[in-house]
Amino acid sequence: MELVIHRGTDEIGASCVEVRGAGRRIFLDAGLPLDDAVDAPACLPSRLPGGLSGADALFISHSHLDHCGLLDQVPENIPVYMSETARQLVDTSRMFNRKPLLNRPILPLTLGNEVRLGEIVVTPRLMDHSAPDALGFHVQADGQGIFYTGDFRSHGRKGKAFEHLLQHPPKPLGALLMEGTLLDRSNVTYPDETSVEKAMAKAFRDEPGLSCVVCSGQNIDRLVSVYRATRKAGRDLVLDLYTAWVLEVFGRTHASTPRMEWDGVRVLAHGRWASRHYGVISNAPDFFGDFRQRVYAPGVAIRPEKLTARPGNFVVKTSRPFALVEEFKSASVTTVYSLWAGNLDPTRRRREAEEYAALEARPGSHLLHIHTSGHADLETLRRLNEALRPKVLIPMHTEHKHKFPTHFPNALVLEDGQVHTL
Repeated sequence: MELVIHRGTDEIGASCVEVRGAGRRIFLDAGLPLDDAVDAPACLPSRLPGGLSGADALFISHSHLDHCGLLDQVPENIPVYMSETARQLVDTSRMFNRKPLLNRPILPLTLGNEVRLGEIVVTPRLMDHSAPDALGFHVQADGQGIFYTGDFRSHGRKGKAFEHLLQHPPKPLGALLMEGTLLDRSNVTYPDETSVEKAMAKAFRDEPGLSCVVCSGQNIDRLVSVYRATRKAGRDLVLDLYTAWVLEVFGRTHASTPRMEWDGVRVLAHGRWASRHYGVISNAPDFFGDFRQRVYAPGVAIRPEKLTARPGNFVVKTSRPFALVEEFKSASVTTVYSLWAGNLDPTRRRREAEEYAALEARPGSHLLHIHTSGHADLETLRRLNEALRPKVLIPMHTEHKHKFPTHFPNALVLEDGQVHTL
């Protein structure tokens, strides 16, 4: 059994792993580079000798672009496997970004059901991550096995999935391909979703005027935290149309997910704030079904003038807080930024950093960073390695692979394109 990390040993993102065994070749993820998106379309074929045309399958761990963003570069004759949730979220992103939907068959992955391709066996395992229904993969062939974590953590709302993995480790296990995003970062300020929820609830209670939240519309764990914090503060949560649709999709199979018909949830579906998303929804009735009609049912949609009249009654989920604050003229406003703080580094995203700096400098404005990572801290990485007891631990999805041997005696550092034989 052989494995090759075509890309991902020296960076966060661009994950793509090839596994060879029992006369078969499969690939795990086809990710977009996070910091080099302009050149991304050329990355996949240039990193895979001979291309993907002879592969038996591609398995996608979750819907984040650094794991599936190069799907369009995968030859149509290659079967692609992913969870139904991931497929729906990929299509949702493409739809709202006015890109064509996936125009290829997608084979569904379900927990507890292995996929057999000749003598190679792939078993999906549920992982706790900020992307819903994220998967890891146990791959077996030639009497050997590897486990590919994809992205994971233990401090989210699916922490039980991580504990289950520790209690039921995949075997055999010659190699653990483990992400290391947080190896050199701290996650102590808000160590879990519960601490995020508590801090948000306090921020919303302390703010007499408008409260805004900036977070990923596909981070279901975070949206649950926001909803719970909003209700604890005695406010209603106001969603944009995109986020309302994401919760609609995920809520079909996960009944505990907040949705637009729930008490304390409204949708900002009028005026210029909704016009772009409204156009997308109106032009694709087959995709959205009766969603548009239900949005405008009594008690769901909210007009901007209601926010202007009583801003202290609401928390608005938005990606454009600076424009929202100017529009609604709240004398006092708290904006909770609930994404990775590196996004506001002016060396990475100058325009975004400048906009948030101006928002923070506005009289009566308060900018708070309340966030917990979607990735495992060092202690969680150690727990996984100790429980699974692989012969070798191969770091990837990290900028600090050469620090792994300091923490893990079984660490084996590879370069992109290097073949490892089990």
